[in-house]
Amino acid sequence: MDHANPKYRKTLGAGLALSAAALVLNFSLGVRSAENENAQRLRDDNSCPTCDLRYLRMEKSNLDKANLNGAYLFSANLRESTLIDAHLQSANFMLADLRFSKLDGADMQNANFEKADLSSASIQGAKLTLADFRQAKMLSANFTNSDMRATVFTGANLLHANFTGAYLRGADFQGANLRGVNLAKASMEAANLSRAMLRRANLQSARLAGASFIRADLGGANMSGADLRYANLRYANLSDVDLSGADLRDTELCGAILPTGQKAHACPGDKIPQPTGSANDNSASSATPVPDMTPLPPGEAGPPPPGDDPLNSDDVLPPPDENVDQMPPPDPLPPGEVTDQPLPPPDEST
Repeated sequence: MDHANPKYRKTLGAGLALSAAALVLNFSLGVRSAENENAQRLRDDNSCPTCDLRYLRMEKSNLDKANLNGAYLFSANLRESTLIDAHLQSANFMLADLRFSKLDGADMQNANFEKADLSSASIQGAKLTLADFRQAKMLSANFTNSDMRATVFTGANLLHANFTGAYLRGADFQGANLRGVNLAKASMEAANLSRAMLRRANLQSARLAGASFIRADLGGANMSGADLRYANLRYANLSDVDLSGADLRDTELCGAILPTGQKAHACPGDKIPQPTGSANDNSASSATPVPDMTPLPPGEAGPPPPGDDPLNSDDVLPPPDENVDQMPPPDPLPPGEVTDQPLPPPDEST
C-alpha cells in the first residue's frame, strides 16, 4: 500500500479522529456512569464518602445525617435540601447551589464552599472550623451559634446574615460585605475585618478584643457594650456608631473618623499632618522648628538670624561719613619699631 498516497493519508486521519472521539465519548460515558452510580448509592445508603458527585442534581432531597466526608460536589444542585447533622468534613461544594438548604448541626470542618450560593440557608449550631467561604454568596444566611473558628470569608457577600452567638475567633472577613449583619454576642477575638463593609451592622456586646477593622466601614453600626480592647480601628469609618458602654482600652483609633464626624489624631508615619485644634492633635506644629543646616553656595549670604533683621529694626543707622577717604592701610612697621611721627600726606600726583 502506498503510504504516500494523499487519499490513504486522508482516510487514516479521519480514522484517527473517529477513534479519539470514541475514546472521549467512552470516557465521558464512563465518568457519567460512575457519577450516576455514586448518586444512586447516596440515595440508597445515605452515604457516599469521597465520592465524585460533581453536577449532582438532588434538589429538595432529604440527606439528614448523610455521610459525605471528602465528597466532591462541584457545582452540585442541592437547593432546598436538608442535610441536618450531616457529615461533610473536607467536602468540596465549590460553585454549589445550596440556597434555602438546611445544614443545622452539620459537621463541615475544613469544607470548601468557595463561590457557592448559600443564600437564606440555615446553618445553625454547625461545625465550620477552617471552612472556606471565599467569594461565596450567603445573603440572609443563618449561622446562629455555629463554630466558625479560623473560617475564611474574604470577599464573601453576607448581606443581612445572622451570626448571633457564633464563635468566629480568628475568622477572616477581609473585603467582605457584612452590611446589616447581626453579630450580637459573637466571639470574634483576633478576627480580621479589614476593609469590610459593616454599615448598620449589629455588634452589640460582641467580643472583639484584638480584632482588626483597618479601613473598615462601620457607619451607623451598633457596637454598644462591645469588647474592643486592643482592637485596631485605624482609618475606619465610625461615623454615627454607637459605642456606649464599649470597652476601648488600648484600642487603636488613629486616622479613624469618629462617631462625632471628627477625624482622630494622625497615625505615626502619616505624610499629611492633621489640622490643629483637635483634642487628640499630636502634630509637630507646636514643636521648636529645626534650623536648616544645608550649606550655602560660595559667595551667597544666608538669611539674617531671628531678631536681627535690619529691615525690621527700630534703630536708625547713622549715614555714612562722606569725608572719610577710602585709603589703603599703611605698610606695617617692622617688628619692635615704634614711632610717634605722623604719617606723610598722600601723594596727590598719583
